[in-house]
Amino acid sequence: MKNEFRSTNASDTSFGTTNYGIQSGSSMGTTVAPDIAGHEARQAARRRKRNKILTVSIIICLVAVVSAFFAIYTTTDWFKATPPAPSDLVIDDDVTTPTRVAVVDREAFTEAQRLGDFSGLSGGADASLWVEPFLIGYKLVAEDDSIVKIADSKIYGWTPGITTVRVETADGQLVDTITIEVLDANGRLYYYIDFFAESTDINNDTAEPLYTLQVISGRTISFMTAELPALPSKRGYDPQYWTVGGARFFPSDTVTSDIKAYVTWAAKSVSFLSSLDGNLDNGAYKADYSVDISDYVDRQSASGSFTYTAENLPEGLTLDPSTGIIEGRPQEAGTYIFSITATDNLQSEEDRQATADTKEFTLQVAKRVAGVVISDRNLTYNGDLQTLPVQITNIAEGDTGNVIAVVNYINSEEDGVKDADTYTAKVVSLSGSRASNYTLPGTAVTRTFTVAPRVAEIEFLSPTNNFRFSYDGTEKTIFARVNNLVDGDVCGVELSYSGDRFNVTAEGVEATAAALTNPNYTLPSSQRTHKFYIDPASLTLTIDANQSKVYACNEPDYTFTVSG
Repeated sequence: MKNEFRSTNASDTSFGTTNYGIQSGSSMGTTVAPDIAGHEARQAARRRKRNKILTVSIIICLVAVVSAFFAIYTTTDWFKATPPAPSDLVIDDDVTTPTRVAVVDREAFTEAQRLGDFSGLSGGADASLWVEPFLIGYKLVAEDDSIVKIADSKIYGWTPGITTVRVETADGQLVDTITIEVLDANGRLYYYIDFFAESTDINNDTAEPLYTLQVISGRTISFMTAELPALPSKRGYDPQYWTVGGARFFPSDTVTSDIKAYVTWAAKSVSFLSSLDGNLDNGAYKADYSVDISDYVDRQSASGSFTYTAENLPEGLTLDPSTGIIEGRPQEAGTYIFSITATDNLQSEEDRQATADTKEFTLQVAKRVAGVVISDRNLTYNGDLQTLPVQITNIAEGDTGNVIAVVNYINSEEDGVKDADTYTAKVVSLSGSRASNYTLPGTAVTRTFTVAPRVAEIEFLSPTNNFRFSYDGTEKTIFARVNNLVDGDVCGVELSYSGDRFNVTAEGVEATAAALTNPNYTLPSSQRTHKFYIDPASLTLTIDANQSKVYACNEPDYTFTVSG
């Protein structure tokens, strides 16, 4: 349904072209005359009635005929001629029915005016049809002589429009008012401007206009009493102006036909908030991360509905194009600079590329803090380099075995320890294919530990097979050795003795392993002593030859020789 906007002029708002039977197009003649025959008959009846009343008034006012005559026609409406309105038009009692005339041939009018003879000029409305014949010396006064011209008691149309003509006495007293409508050369007073929101609607027969304005022919919009309709709203666009046939619609041309106008739209630009920089909250290596990029966009820009795309987004993160949420787990630690472009959802593809906005963002992906524990371990000297096991925790999925702790043994010159001693192990760095994504804790990870000496297996040795010596007046000694030496090691055993090592004693002599010459070995807690004995020496007694004994006599003193 069309919304018709009419002039605020009372007479303008009362008459539409339909009620006048005016057709659009150029087929209508250029001159429209009133219904003269019917009008004259009605006027004749009215005159007879008024003449009777006038006669009675003259008889009653015989003394003051002249004064009474003027009083009557100046104070009553008996002489006002009101043409009947069309049968299908309902008007107020105080609204005068308009008379229609066509625009006159201006050149012919000018020539007739120059000659002072309008008898040969066609068109116009004869004012005498509205004026009582006894009204002598009346004159016609046009309210707007840019719309109508008056010549020789006739009213000629000059410019399409609506105006009034006053019928006045010679001294300027108002007798009647005639409403005049001036039609254009096509027989039209009004033309219509249909306003559409989109240019595509103009050629769509089913599309309904947003507004319809009724415009007097030949007028520009600036001269209309009705205003242009407000430009419609459209998300993502700013309305600029009304357009007709690709030209901006402004009141520069007169309206001489029905018009279809549409809105020229200017796509609104998408804008990121200038108050927010592009430094995002920090993330962490292979840790859950999420940020809403839509918080950085001016939601009042464009239509407020956006699509997001990313360039150089860190590996492991994805962007939801409809919500602007970036989430995921960054796969490498470091500093990343990437860009996000926001486009308007409701604009055309061409417009959204032109109005898009791009912002650069910076994301710091921190290294993961590795948990490091140096395990305690009982180490014993074995001749090889030994290390303490190190456990690494807080390792991300997929990185197990790819992050290794580098340990420095502070008082050792090698990457491990060998000799029996006390050491301090310290984790100084991380290595491995994924180590660059991890960092050590803020507090140094150390452990003090000891490599215990090897318990020596002592074997005692004797110059004799059974650890027994025959007394010979000299000091007796046995030997000991370490049987479980690491290849290449040398370790002597120092012995201590208890007992007389020169003479024969019943308790013998006890030898004890008292010390070792190699600090990487230690004496056992048992089996570190051994006894040996000095036996009496064996002597050979040889009786000297040629000695005898007499029977039944005392034993003689024999001489002998001892050896051994």
